[in-house]
Amino acid sequence: WRSRMLNVDFPVEYPADLRKRGLQGAVVAQFIVDAYGRLRTETWQPIRIAHKDFEKSVRSKLADMRWTPAILEGRPVCELTRSVVLFSLDYYARTEYVRWSTRLVF
Repeated sequence: WRSRMLNVDFPVEYPADLRKRGLQGAVVAQFIVDAYGRLRTETWQPIRIAHKDFEKSVRSKLADMRWTPAILEGRPVCELTRSVVLFSLDYYARTEYVRWSTRLVF
């Protein structure tokens, strides 16, 4: 078994209003990545959302995402995935970042 991973950078924009206000947070969701490496947008289920604008920012990029599909017995398969998109302001370096991480849901 080899699990999937995001195969390109995920350019989610930090919502300008939330950045100005200094708000940080995460969007935790689960969804299915199909055997072709596409996220099935209809399966997107938010589990925890720090702010609705963070979720809007992530949702706006879902259709553009491409994954390396999971492999089972040498064949690509669908996989239920849980992911976290972290919106963080780094005050020391005066930069902002969005980090995306995933894991298989058993």
